[in-house]
Amino acid sequence: MYMESKEGVFSKLRKLFGGSDKQTAPVSEPAAPAKASTEAPAAAQPASVEPAMPPMSPAEMVQEQARHLCSDAWLANRITVKAEVRDGKTYLVGSPAEAAPYIRAAYQAKKDKLPADVLLA
Repeated sequence: MYMESKEGVFSKLRKLFGGSDKQTAPVSEPAAPAKASTEAPAAAQPASVEPAMPPMSPAEMVQEQARHLCSDAWLANRITVKAEVRDGKTYLVGSPAEAAPYIRAAYQAKKDKLPADVLLA
């Protein structure tokens, strides 16, 4: 069986993925970083101008945190937290019952970021 050298295999892979082989790579590489350095600041500015993701609701924040804390994937996918408004206050109600420890821990972890009128039921 015929085995190619490592350089031959990498050369074929570069050609396959649209790159150039080893002989022409050193000539084109020095020119590419010069272009990238002049274009990099221009590319970085639009990234900071883009709007951030909209903030999540308190129920979504606690639900996501509870799912991250739960080590059982099946249970984590079943965790739901809903917001109910009673007497002018928002109560977070979670299910299933098996997920209560994770929901409580998630509420404690996110308590600083939640509005003052949001409570855990």
